[in-house]
Amino acid sequence: MYIPSHFKEDSVEKAYEIIDQYGFATLVSPHVSVTEDMPYVTHLPFLRDGNVLLGHLARPNKHWKRFDNEVAHTVIFQGAHGYISPRWYQNEDQVPTWAYATVHVTGVIQLIEEMDEINSLMEKISAQYEGAAGWKPSKVDPKKYEALKRGIVCFKMEMSDIQCKLKLNQNKSELDQNSVLSVLKEQGTEPALVQEISNLMASN
Repeated sequence: MYIPSHFKEDSVEKAYEIIDQYGFATLVSPHVSVTEDMPYVTHLPFLRDGNVLLGHLARPNKHWKRFDNEVAHTVIFQGAHGYISPRWYQNEDQVPTWAYATVHVTGVIQLIEEMDEINSLMEKISAQYEGAAGWKPSKVDPKKYEALKRGIVCFKMEMSDIQCKLKLNQNKSELDQNSVLSVLKEQGTEPALVQEISNLMASN
């Protein structure tokens, strides 16, 4: 990912924050055959367990056949983002842009084949999005649940490389940054972006 120095975020904790908050991400895997000319791309919910990403996809999706212990795969987490008009700056002699926070993580993928580990993954990812008092896999008829599990492939990816980019007007003057933040707050349509910009400005 292209990251100018003023947009580079070195904090792993910040990257983890974006991963945890925006868990629905894009898995990109390279083609591995001379007969293929397109990468494999699948949109999936992920769960972070320390420095490991856990996920699953439908067995009929041939993407999982590209998983092995040598090929590097990339997962893209898109955080808060939004359009920025030149009209919002104090100095209007500028051009439109897009503010955003994103994380790219890369690593090799291993299939999860042990049933205890698969069950644990299903429990964890359900709890992540349902909460402690929400739906649980135990709510499904056991025979139906076992059949459904045969239709998925579970996997894990240790994150060997993490890149975090925060393109949030850091290259603009403090006056322009405050002006954009004021407009975004007034519009009220991008609260997550407002929070990201506010947090970044407060830390500087």
